[in-house]
Amino acid sequence: MRFVTSGERAALELLEMFSHRLADAEERLAEMALEGGRSRLVGYLLRAAHGTQDEQGFSRLLEPVTHTEIAGRISTTREQVSAMLSDLRRRGAVQYGRGQGMRVHRDRLAQALV
Repeated sequence: MRFVTSGERAALELLEMFSHRLADAEERLAEMALEGGRSRLVGYLLRAAHGTQDEQGFSRLLEPVTHTEIAGRISTTREQVSAMLSDLRRRGAVQYGRGQGMRVHRDRLAQALV
């Protein structure tokens, strides 16, 4: 009986160790996917931006696009696009809101890749 009890404990400890490793691997995979997507997103935004800059250094995108449309153009998911755009917004590289066109700051976008 003692063997069975210690075997169960060992199995639970092993299961816990594997679950932590799996969670770490999933986190690393998500980071890798986002970083690859980030360079594709920044490249798309730079290509889609109008050449004229305003007094703050921002350029408007040539056409209004949704996060879903951007995701389709750069081969990623809408959720990843939304997360990456939120990060770029916090960095001051993009400005957007509901019903407004997106504006990008070329220099800050380039810095976001570094």
